[in-house]
Amino acid sequence: MQMYPAQLKSLLLVPVSGKHPQKINMDYVGIKKIGDGPFSLSANASSGLDIRWELISGPAELNGNVLTITGAGWINCKAYQQGNETYYPVSENISIRVDEGTNLDIPKNAEKIIKSVS
Repeated sequence: MQMYPAQLKSLLLVPVSGKHPQKINMDYVGIKKIGDGPFSLSANASSGLDIRWELISGPAELNGNVLTITGAGWINCKAYQQGNETYYPVSENISIRVDEGTNLDIPKNAEKIIKSVS
């Protein structure tokens, strides 16, 4: 199809307005255990705007983006960005599994200790 100048002008003059969508990308947290220390939740918005966090449910306390485990189970958090005059708001949820048990510190010389006991 051949385009004539009048047609081309009408195509170029169509205004583009409205807000743009944005996306949240979160870092993987992995499975946690009771006894793990506080850790930071990390995410970024494709818009570059600041991310805020909210604790939805589960055995934890949230201070800013720092999550402290208070028990075993599932922790559900929401990362959100409120949007502005250019971007729509967006949110994403993350679920974190917390297993019972503690992390064991195994000494570097554990193999020698086991051999000497045998």
